[in-house]
Amino acid sequence: MTFSHALGHLKAGKKVRRRGWTEDTFIVLGGSSIYIGKGSAIADWFPEPSDLLENDWEIME
Repeated sequence: MTFSHALGHLKAGKKVRRRGWTEDTFIVLGGSSIYIGKGSAIADWFPEPSDLLENDWEIME
């Protein structure tokens, strides 16, 4: 899915990731910021332009 579609899932409280990321890496919405998580570590996420343009986003179940 596109990042635009993934953003809707983030707003609904879901975690999403790009298909090529490791299984424990994801992004999540917190207030008005997007965070990247890897395992139990969370940090601010600053996307690359390619992250926003790709269509390989998926919902983490």
